[in-house]
Amino acid sequence: MCVSYVQDGEGGLRDLALKKDKYVIDTDVLIDYLKGVQAAKDFLLRAESKKNEVFYSVITVIEIYTGLRNEQEEKDFLKLLKLMRRVNVDFAISKKAGEFRNTYAARYSCEIPDAILAATAYVKKAKFATRNAKHFKMIKEIEAVKI
Repeated sequence: MCVSYVQDGEGGLRDLALKKDKYVIDTDVLIDYLKGVQAAKDFLLRAESKKNEVFYSVITVIEIYTGLRNEQEEKDFLKLLKLMRRVNVDFAISKKAGEFRNTYAARYSCEIPDAILAATAYVKKAKFATRNAKHFKMIKEIEAVKI
């Protein structure tokens, strides 16, 4: 039997099969999921089956509620949120979002909600799951994963 190990960040080794990924999910992926887009559904199903940690920002809640059209869509959205962990915007996230805007907004389109979502991934030490990874590629401090 072959077992692979990785450094655990604390000077020890950890079985690679036990390594769990962390993701902050972009609003566009949740919109796609709610619309039935297979790539988004597959991503969340894989993440859940691997017991990965998936986070959503309260910013995403604002963005989704802006576009909800009826009570059934709201029920579907609230059911989806139960699969993930909520992250509130705290000082650390706010500070990093401001730093991202300071660094990137002049050269790239880096709106406040996007900066907050990217900062959430940075603070949580998580990958950023998005449909539009190239929109975030300029932010070198995070790993944007295309879904």
